Amino acid sequence: MKGFTLIETILSVFIIGVALFGLMHLFQGSVRTAADTDQAVQAAGLARERLERILFDKKMNGYDFVTQANYPAVENFTGVFSPFTRTVAIREVRETDLTADQANSGYKRVTVGVQWGANGRVVLETLATEWNE
Repeated sequence: MKGFTLIETILSVFIIGVALFGLMHLFQGSVRTAADTDQAVQAAGLARERLERILFDKKMNGYDFVTQANYPAVENFTGVFSPFTRTVAIREVRETDLTADQANSGYKRVTVGVQWGANGRVVLETLATEWNE
């Protein structure tokens, strides 16, 4: 007699179920990676926005305007950007060592970071100088 027995049918359904479970797990990982990438792009945009604003202020208002007092050190967003926190650090640094502080050097190291979740972080840095372009 030709055909499938009940055991063969149950075994086939089980094998297909296990295969589909593996594919769904793979799909879930891809979706999670895409969401993380999307948040990283949004964070980079928020960091770039603040950095460009600081450089614009330097161009319009001068080098002396670019101080920590003119920008919030920590910003918490609301609405669609509520998972993000932006930090700004402006330090006047030594010409020969851009990590060491030195007043009146003519060089300011501007660091803008955006964090989200437990491990997400984007940091952009630039150097603002006293000299015009």
